[in-house]
Amino acid sequence: MDRKYVITFLMVTILFVSVSGNVTAKTNDHDIVECGGVEVLFTKTIDLSDTSTDKLCFINNTDDGATVCLSISPQDGSPIRGNVDKRSFIIGPHKDEYITLTFDVDRTSKYGTYTTDVIVKKLDCDSTEHCIKICTYNVKLTPAYFSNDPYNKILGVFNPLSEPLNTVSITSAITIIIWMGISLVTYKTLHFVTCKAINNAKFSSKISRRAGVLLTVPVVMYGFANALAVYGAEKMTVTWLLRASSFFYIPIIAFIVWGIYANAVSAIFYKMKLQNKIIDADTSLIPLFNIIGKIIISVCAISAILKAFGYDLMAIITGAGIAGMAISLGAQNIFTEFFSGINLRTTRLFKRGDMVKIGTDNDIYEVEEIGLMNCRFKNWTNLERVIIPNSTVFSNFVVNITEETRAYRIFLHYTVSYDSDLKKVRQILMESACNHPKVIIDGSYSPPDVSLTSFKDSAIEYCLAVYIADFRDNISVADELNESVYKNLRASGIEIPYNKLDVYITGHEKYS
Repeated sequence: MDRKYVITFLMVTILFVSVSGNVTAKTNDHDIVECGGVEVLFTKTIDLSDTSTDKLCFINNTDDGATVCLSISPQDGSPIRGNVDKRSFIIGPHKDEYITLTFDVDRTSKYGTYTTDVIVKKLDCDSTEHCIKICTYNVKLTPAYFSNDPYNKILGVFNPLSEPLNTVSITSAITIIIWMGISLVTYKTLHFVTCKAINNAKFSSKISRRAGVLLTVPVVMYGFANALAVYGAEKMTVTWLLRASSFFYIPIIAFIVWGIYANAVSAIFYKMKLQNKIIDADTSLIPLFNIIGKIIISVCAISAILKAFGYDLMAIITGAGIAGMAISLGAQNIFTEFFSGINLRTTRLFKRGDMVKIGTDNDIYEVEEIGLMNCRFKNWTNLERVIIPNSTVFSNFVVNITEETRAYRIFLHYTVSYDSDLKKVRQILMESACNHPKVIIDGSYSPPDVSLTSFKDSAIEYCLAVYIADFRDNISVADELNESVYKNLRASGIEIPYNKLDVYITGHEKYS
């Protein structure tokens, strides 16, 4: 038989067995009671940690309408509360009705299985006869703070002691001793790690003592709460101690995670810098990543504290989402500038000190600062400070003149008369360029170059292209080269033509 058919057969068989098992389990978990021709379908077992619901299905198999009344009777001492969305209702003949049953419980209740009865009373519409049936629910309670029974168990887990040592006092004392040992080990471990991380022994010892105290306090508080639970103290007292300890240890854990994150970000950028994957200016991204890390870690820590104190995080998240949507609509421009700033930092279009052109503007700007809301530039010609929104910068094309180097190539144009010695003209232009101290002629960039570019009406045009070491010097170098070329051309007798205009005045006698 072909292999693929065998595999298909096995997959279908496994799927059938699993589906059959699920159907059987669900069928066995339900029960049906009959009350005067009205069938009630309900779930026998409910798992409950905070709030749970179930659907009761009522089916009227009679030819007459029926009035159904419901009441809930929990077991004596049960912490479970039940409620239905309809206490009484009428079912027409051969009709059905669905009722929602809600169970809820205090989060600090003791775990266990409790029985809750739903009493169904059926009253015929055309008589006073009635039928009473009971739907019994087995509610398995696993509340948030007491998922097991810690009473008289070491650490709330086990009790291997035998008579007469298996008393509450001894198990509680052993629990406290174990937690004191855990706090001591935590303190020593933190002290060792801090001393290894910081070279200054005196400073590291001081830091480790403070961190050790901050970390051991919540450990001791948690251990004390655990010991009280083992001793059988009031559940609310234990719960508030656990909440108080979470108020300490969650910020400490968040602080430790933040330290690890910040060091990891710095180490990654430093390693990339050593491998020449980034340049020095790219380390300015570190504060951005630090801000993002602080926000995420702070939100997680606050959420964990709220969760520990019993707040519904789903409601908080939903409310925060609605509020965030409203804020984002009202502050759309602010968010646009903020995310444009992040894009400018991450895409690295330019860095501080670069000379850039933005959009169709021919002005040249020196980059001073790349902020989260706007960019600050300095006008290169007259040193005016220019502030441009990040969205404007990011949406326009950017010409980075000095992205990789400060060197810059300038082009100078000169015209000479048609009867000039062209070889002599080239020689004068090259000598003027090579004799200038700021023109690069060492071979690191292209050497000075002279090109005949066009024939004009009364002159021949040449272009002199040279590299200079710093873009900032291009105006001064151009000025000095122009003056040098002019003097050398005049000294060599080469004419620099210019437009001449002869004006003739006629009709003088007519107006005299």
